[in-house]
Amino acid sequence: METQTFEIPEVRRAEFEKRFNRLVKLAGKCGSEVPTFTVMGEVIRAYYTETDESGRYRVEVRPRVDETLAQAFERAAASSKNPRYYTFLTVEVVGPQPKIAGWKFLAKLEHTSEGTMIQKLSDEPVPVQYREARCPACDHCNLNRIRRDTYVVKHESGETKQVGRSCLKDFMGHQSPENIAALCSYLEDLASVGEFDEELDDFSTGRVSNYSLKSILAMCACVIRTEGGYVSRAKAEESYPPRLSTASRIHMALGKHASESVAIKTEEMDWELAEKVAEWGAALEADETNDYLWNLSVIGRLGIVNYKRVGLAASMVVAYNRAMDLIEEKKRESFKPSDWFGQPKQKFTNQTVRVLSVKEFDTQYGLSTKYTFATENGDIATWFTGTGFPVQDGSRVIGRGDVLRINFTVKGHSDYFNQQKQETAKTTEILRVKLLELVADSQQQQAA
Repeated sequence: METQTFEIPEVRRAEFEKRFNRLVKLAGKCGSEVPTFTVMGEVIRAYYTETDESGRYRVEVRPRVDETLAQAFERAAASSKNPRYYTFLTVEVVGPQPKIAGWKFLAKLEHTSEGTMIQKLSDEPVPVQYREARCPACDHCNLNRIRRDTYVVKHESGETKQVGRSCLKDFMGHQSPENIAALCSYLEDLASVGEFDEELDDFSTGRVSNYSLKSILAMCACVIRTEGGYVSRAKAEESYPPRLSTASRIHMALGKHASESVAIKTEEMDWELAEKVAEWGAALEADETNDYLWNLSVIGRLGIVNYKRVGLAASMVVAYNRAMDLIEEKKRESFKPSDWFGQPKQKFTNQTVRVLSVKEFDTQYGLSTKYTFATENGDIATWFTGTGFPVQDGSRVIGRGDVLRINFTVKGHSDYFNQQKQETAKTTEILRVKLLELVADSQQQQAA
């Protein structure tokens, strides 16, 4: 039996129990152990709607460093934010790990014209040979024909096989092998009860629509460029003050009834970057052990994204940027090692630097940003700031690859230890950075 704990909104408890009862019936049909759930407790969460230049989005009320949750709710109620309160139930689900004649399901493979999407039905890794999509075979009937879905199963002996949907019954000797496969993914179905629908501004189930991959990439590029960088779902949940994730921001703009205020107004540079990212994704040679990169390569070749995979598609822009960072890092390795420069309190003016990276951190004082620069001599400088650079031309946010002309003061010197490379680099810490000019725009360079 497998145990998992997650939260569901109380307003959707009836929907949860309805799905859970279907699960119980399914387990009975499969001859499997009956799953159970226990409500372990409850917690109240408050949300309010915020509006800024990026549009309308949901924000969770969270306590500050010096206040309790109750005090945070009082603060929100006293403001003009008009928060909405939801009770969430903490539910522990104990469910089956079904097997038939010693075989268990590892994954469901969704075959497309450009590759195979992997939906894992177990914690075990999926052998890489099952990623190929063309002529998806069945190890039971040994016929290569067009199939939309197949399943990877594993025997207790360690042997694995790929079986077509129509052959599951004969292969496994069970009346309802597809029910067994559905039983393996029950947690995903139950967890979706708690998903927040950005379009309906409530906790509800989503809907599936298809979008052009390049349009999603262009929207993500625009959000990164104009709204302060990429924000993952995990980072959005942990941030204080709360932030909207990039995926949620795009979902909001894709909403059926989205207003003009939440539209993501892409420009030519965003589409040009999207073209490069899509081309990179389609040609991506994924690590054999990395299902995430493999799925990126599949949607890169497919060129189409459904509603549920918008977040995955948007993350391709970040994966592309990381890949470009690695290329730049390899180039820097051919140059001289970084050295310290200047003395503490020494001022430098009209210095040309390239932005190597921009990383954000949540602290007890709010959001902090670390900029890493390379000087014309190849030396590394870092700047920690709570405000960052001013927005350029009303929308442009300074990012990786930009070439700047700045004034700054040396704060001190430090040694940066790279855990991955197990080596130390000399770094100069700077402060009082003033932007004089954006000399070269990285996004225009990428588009060129």
